[in-house]
Amino acid sequence: MDILNKAYALAKEVRLKAHAPYSRFLVGAVVKAKGSDQLFAACNVENASYGGAVCAERNAIFQMVANLGTSEAEFLVLVTDTPTGAAPCGFCLQVLSEFCAP
Repeated sequence: MDILNKAYALAKEVRLKAHAPYSRFLVGAVVKAKGSDQLFAACNVENASYGGAVCAERNAIFQMVANLGTSEAEFLVLVTDTPTGAAPCGFCLQVLSEFCAP
């Protein structure tokens, strides 16, 4: 299985672990850092105050940073249950812009 398919399968798996009692919107994300074979998987974790929630994309990027130090993402796989996909929120877009190549 190539790395992208492995990341996709892992994102689907971790999505089911999301803590989303308010929105019921389960999201899984996997990021691969440049120069590393490691995959960092995460799900969204909601809080009653939506500002306290952390999206899957940011959780995955934060895992990459916590494990490798500041690094550039090679790719990110995002899995939701919507038929056409979903765009990252503004907070995630900002984090992605700082850790992903243009």
